[in-house]
Formats: sequence, C-alpha cells, structure tokens
Amino acid sequence: MKSADMNSMETRHQDLKALVGAYQIGVADRFSRIGSWLARSRAHRVICLVVGIYLLNAFDLLLTIHSHKEGFLTEQNPIAVQLLPLGTLPIIAYKTILCGGGSISFLLFRRHRVVELAAIVVFLAYLFIAIRWQMCYEVYLMSASHLQLADVESFPPGP
Repeated sequence: MKSADMNSMETRHQDLKALVGAYQIGVADRFSRIGSWLARSRAHRVICLVVGIYLLNAFDLLLTIHSHKEGFLTEQNPIAVQLLPLGTLPIIAYKTILCGGGSISFLLFRRHRVVELAAIVVFLAYLFIAIRWQMCYEVYLMSASHLQLADVESFPPGP
C-alpha cells in the first residue's frame, strides 16, 4: 500500500514538473514570437509606435484636463487654451482628431523607413512630455504638502 502511494505521489510530482516546464516553454515561446513579429518588419514596429503614441497622447490629455481644472498649470498650446474653457469634450475631440489624423498617414505608409523614423520622433516627443508631466506633478505635490504644513503650523489663528 505504501509503495502504491509513493508511486502515485511521484507520478503527480513528475506531472507537475512537466506542466510547469511546459508553461515556461510556452511563455518563452510567446515572447520569442512577439519579438520575431516586431523584428520581422518595419510595418509591425510602426504599428507598435502608433499604439504607444496613442497611449502617451491619452496620458497627456488627461493630465492637461486635470491641471486646467485644478488651476496649477497654464496651457501653452494656443488652440488648447481656446478650447479648455469650453469644457472637456472640445479638447478631447481636438486631441483625438490630431492624433488620429497623424496616425492615419503613419499607418498608410508604415512600410517606409522615413515613416518609421517619424513615428520614433513623435513617440520620443510624447515620451519627453510624459516625463515633464511627471516632474510637474512632483513639484506640485511637494508644494501642496508644504502649503498644508504651513497651514497646520499657523493653526489656530492668533488673537
């Protein structure tokens, strides 16, 4: 009876090892397929860059709207300055039309080297903007916590 239980446990252990090994091979195979898909053609790289541009554009849009509502930053884009007082829908439409219009030309001519280079430049520009947003929010949070600390120190007001 004991040897049957031991054999059963050994079999289960071997099955588990095989399953884990198959999973690891599956994950590695999936990553290698994604990597080869990206390296295989310029068109795939341009598509990935356009997706990245959309994500960074959405990040920029959300932070632009939020900072305008909070009033801690002044918008420098002359068109966006005119659209922000009208509400969020006009600025969303503006940014979506601009990003969509630019990406259409990227996607239509995605097999050309110059389009890949242009997509890289636009992606890096949006990445730079995202880094600047992060720095702005760090300064804002430091100043906000400093202001809250100053308010606490001056409480209660003197006679």
